[in-house]
Amino acid sequence: MENNTLAQEAPKGTIPTPSLETKTAKPQSRFWMLFLALFILGIFFLGGTYYFVSSQKATYIPAQINNETIDTQKDVIQLEGEAAALDIQDVDSDFTQVDAELKNL
Repeated sequence: MENNTLAQEAPKGTIPTPSLETKTAKPQSRFWMLFLALFILGIFFLGGTYYFVSSQKATYIPAQINNETIDTQKDVIQLEGEAAALDIQDVDSDFTQVDAELKNL
């Protein structure tokens, strides 16, 4: 019986080759471990960002709004008067010399 077990053993000088199943198992395992680690880091990043933004909103104090009554009718009449006082024709005549110089180029 001892001869049978000795014959089945590989010679000492050779290196046993791993089977196909063990070669493909390691890269897949590494991929999923890396994917899981990056996923967990992403969850922590999103959680930290949410916590930071929500804590910033909690500390924000809006400015006080004064409820003063403003006479808008008086302001509208004043603005209409200022708009009527503008001379648009005068603005166009300022650029006639520039237009003439540009045509000469």
